Amino acid sequence: MSCGTADPGSGVEPRLSPETSVRPQLLALLVLDEHYLSSQNFGAQPFAGLIGLSGPYDFLPLQNGYLQDVFPQALRDASQPINFVTTDAPTTLLIHGTDDTTVLPKNSQNLAEKLQSKGVQATLKFYDDVGHARVVAALAPKFQFLASTMDDTKQFILHEKGVAERADTVVSGL
Repeated sequence: MSCGTADPGSGVEPRLSPETSVRPQLLALLVLDEHYLSSQNFGAQPFAGLIGLSGPYDFLPLQNGYLQDVFPQALRDASQPINFVTTDAPTTLLIHGTDDTTVLPKNSQNLAEKLQSKGVQATLKFYDDVGHARVVAALAPKFQFLASTMDDTKQFILHEKGVAERADTVVSGL
């Protein structure tokens, strides 16, 4: 996980953060719930983008089981990244396999829709006939045949880097 400023002309390169499994939930909370970074004086949204791989962003209500112990009733709403989406959220890429039974695809669908409803650019990529593990495994060079995770991630990063470079050019040209 990395964090950098997204402010043009600051001299610090913006960071994009890919993640998977429980990490997408935690990273999405870090990126979307401003109270986590507000004490660090980052100012405006410090992330240039968010990349989420098969993440649990909107997984309530909980079924019976251990997750009810992990997420006590009093903390459940605060555990849902979707509850912290604002117009300040960064451009987002969400990738999910349609055959994922570990984290249901509706998690990414719901987050993408919420981001878009706030005017945030969010791209949702569903991979047909791909389960939970294959989405992230496809990042490894020898397993890129499993899904287009690496290509889609690289394309998103290069696009966002180009947007940041164009913004730097516009700001420095003023």
